[in-house]
Amino acid sequence: IQEKLVERGISSPILIGYKGDQFDLTMNALYFRGKVRDPITMEVHNNLQSRGDGTSIPLHIHHTASQSPVVGTSLDYFTERNLKIQDGRMFAVIGEVIAGSDVANEFRLEIGDTIRSDVTNLYNIAGAYPMTLSVVGILEPSESEDDRAFFVSTQTGWALDGLLHGHEKVTTKNSINPQAKEGENLEATAAIFLFPEITEDNRDTFHLHGLQSDMPIDSILFFPDNKKAHDQVLGEMELATLHHAIRPQKVIENILSIVFAIERALYGYFTVLCLATLSFLGLIFSLRYRLRRDEFILMERIGGAKNIILVMLCTELAVIFCMAIILAGIFSWSSLLALQLFLS
Repeated sequence: IQEKLVERGISSPILIGYKGDQFDLTMNALYFRGKVRDPITMEVHNNLQSRGDGTSIPLHIHHTASQSPVVGTSLDYFTERNLKIQDGRMFAVIGEVIAGSDVANEFRLEIGDTIRSDVTNLYNIAGAYPMTLSVVGILEPSESEDDRAFFVSTQTGWALDGLLHGHEKVTTKNSINPQAKEGENLEATAAIFLFPEITEDNRDTFHLHGLQSDMPIDSILFFPDNKKAHDQVLGEMELATLHHAIRPQKVIENILSIVFAIERALYGYFTVLCLATLSFLGLIFSLRYRLRRDEFILMERIGGAKNIILVMLCTELAVIFCMAIILAGIFSWSSLLALQLFLS
C-alpha cells in the first residue's frame, strides 16, 4: 500500500488548486476522495497550458454514479497516467463516459450501456438533475484508483453541475417576458424543460451561461517538460494570492510519516499491554496452582507421578492458549476484512 501511494504521488509532479488544505486537495485529485471546498477557474488551466513548457490537465471531481467517482478531465490525463482503452474508444463529445475496469466489471457494463449520475443534493430542488451518460470505452486494469472511477470531459462535468445545459426552445408561451418585441431576447422561466440526457438530437442545444474561462474546476495536474519548468511553476504559484502549487509526493510522505508515527506508538502500547497481560496470566496461574496445591499433594499420595501432574498442567495451559489463538485469529481476520471493504 505504501509503495502504491508513493508511486501515485511521484507520477503527479505538481498539483495546483485553491489555497487551503493540502491533504484535501491531494486526496481529491489523486484518489478521488472527499471534496475541494473552493474551486478554481479554467482560466488558470488556460494560462498554464499557454506556457508551452508542460501539460496542464484540469480535474473536475464533484459527482458520482452509483457511488463511484465521475472525473471530469481532458484526454491528456490518459496519456500521462498511461491508461489504455481495453474496449471501445475515448470520449469525443459531451455526454460520453469511459469506465474504469473495476466499475465496469462490478456493474457489468458494455459499450453502448448507460449510467446515471447520483443526486448531489436531495434537498436542493433548484440544483442540477441526474443525467444519463453513454458508455463509449472501458479502460484496461491499471491497479490504481483509476480502475474504480468513471471519466468524462470537463464539459460533461459542467453539464452535471447544470452550468452547461440544454432545454426546449424558449417561446412566448414559456418565457417570463411574452410581451417582448421582435428582435428582443426571450427569458426562460424556471419551469422550462431541461434535457436529462445528451443525445445526437439535442447535443447542439447545450450551452454555457458565461465564459468557459470562468467555469469551475477542482484542481490542475501539471506535468512539466523539464526541471526548469517545474521550478518556475512552483515559484510563480508561490507568489499567487488565491492559488498554490503543491508536490503530491511530499504531501503523501507527510501523511505516511504521521501514520507510521501512530503505528510506532501503537506498537509500543501493545507491547506494554502484552507484557502486562502475560504478567497477569502468570499471576493467575500461580494463584491457581496454590489453590490446587492440596489437590496435587493428594494425587501424589495416591500414586500419581509428578511428571503426570506436570503434563496435566501443561495440557490445560495448551488448551487455553489454543482457544485464545483461535479467537484472536477470527477477530483479526474479521477486522482486516472489514477494513479492506471500508478502504475499497
